Amino acid sequence: MSNIIAEHYKDYLNTVDKFEEFHNNVINMPRPTFSEIPSIVRLMKNIASYIVLIDKEKLNSEIGIKEIYHEIFNNYKRGIIPSKNRSPEFENYYLNIDADFDWLYGDKGKRGRMFRHYIAFFTFFNYFKIGKNINHRVIDIDALNELVLSSEEILFDVLRSRLLNDNISNNPFVSVIRGISIKEEADYRPCRTILRYCHEIGREVTDFEIAILLGRVDDLQKEEDILSRALSIGKTLPSNREDQEKYIFGCMGWKTEKKVKFEYSASQNPEFKFKPYLILMDAFGLISYDYSRSAPHTISITKYAKEIVSEDIPMEMVDLEKLLSKIEDETYQDSQLADIIIHKRTDAITKAIQEDGDLVYKLNVRNIKKPIIKNGKRTRNRLISEVAKIKANYLDELTRAPSFEGRNGKNYVEAHHIIEFNGEGGPDITDNLICLGPQNHSLIHHGSTKEIEDFYTSCISRGVLSYDRFKNICEKYRCLTKKHVKILLAKKIISKLDADDLNNLIDIYGVDDSFINIPTEINS
Repeated sequence: MSNIIAEHYKDYLNTVDKFEEFHNNVINMPRPTFSEIPSIVRLMKNIASYIVLIDKEKLNSEIGIKEIYHEIFNNYKRGIIPSKNRSPEFENYYLNIDADFDWLYGDKGKRGRMFRHYIAFFTFFNYFKIGKNINHRVIDIDALNELVLSSEEILFDVLRSRLLNDNISNNPFVSVIRGISIKEEADYRPCRTILRYCHEIGREVTDFEIAILLGRVDDLQKEEDILSRALSIGKTLPSNREDQEKYIFGCMGWKTEKKVKFEYSASQNPEFKFKPYLILMDAFGLISYDYSRSAPHTISITKYAKEIVSEDIPMEMVDLEKLLSKIEDETYQDSQLADIIIHKRTDAITKAIQEDGDLVYKLNVRNIKKPIIKNGKRTRNRLISEVAKIKANYLDELTRAPSFEGRNGKNYVEAHHIIEFNGEGGPDITDNLICLGPQNHSLIHHGSTKEIEDFYTSCISRGVLSYDRFKNICEKYRCLTKKHVKILLAKKIISKLDADDLNNLIDIYGVDDSFINIPTEINS
């Protein structure tokens, strides 16, 4: 039987130096007391509220970690404090102290070390970049405002979405792993790969195997390659953590001449280094992980995670859709927060759309079969409209001209349903959306009959609207009805000949039952 572990990790065989190099590749997460991590995640919102009050000139420049704390400390002494999101716990321990700041920050005051842990979490979640000096940070102020605006109810949802998008290619915390260079083509998201591994391996897994197989960064830096390697090794592993270590150490030759296993040096144990990552996944409802001292330290995937893993589109997109839906629910309505979240994730969404030709199709089909329902009525899907805007490059599709910069940093456009979502029961898919600047969108809803007809004539003559678009809705998505055809004909978007052809196609392809059976009364 071949030694599959040694085959995959041949560069780390036998010697103590190679043993240590292998384990130095494990992502070394910030680790205050493990039980504190969920409360630290909550505290990040509060701390962000103090950070955004720092002098804007300093905040927009590279700034030291110690200086961040010092500025917050001085602001507090001057009475500059947040109007919301204040934390008495944070103030009493870090700010409301009659002591010299250098003493407070140093080893005797003991506050500096814990504050650096907080900053490490901000860095890990990509709110801060590492500056030219390892102890300096460049702060993403828009991203920080995301934290400040997030309600307590959705805070963990916002951070979970960031964790699912966490990629070694752009995570500043991962970029400082000793001895490892992040390649330009690197594309590895540990969180979603861990979920896929747990889903596909078909058993409970241990924190040890996750840290070894998926919590390391070496020369293999592509997600599919890393998952493939992990699954091929994981299928050979015993299920018990102690037995796994014995097996891996034996395969790798990590023993002395007297057959005594090499020992981990202080803080080198892989699951100890990577444990905060898994605790975060547990806190965000992605895995069930009992990390108490007496526990077997096994991990299982949650029902929520199974749902997003099993979808036929990237799980971070599913999670983003759920997050946007929750934010725009009347209970948590905050359009500014939604704009920031979309803006901060546009690169990931754009890349996914550009790399996967089927992605838009899959998102559309999913929204037909699983529409967002609130209070018994279907609701517009913010993600679908954003995908339509990305396809249009945030320009008015008729004029191809920009309007003005919106709050999300993109040119402001509005996605309009050609067959109206309200009243006409139009499908909520990108093929039924046209992106328009505010003037043209206002014209469609408030212009005279002649102005509207002229507008649609221009769209047709310039190829923005065509018969093929509606044929596609019929053939590809099966959500065009004969009532829709009458509406398009009445608006003079299609000709009588086009209408006859579309009605014939509807007779051939029919209409998807899941589209017909969704509630037709909708929220405005």
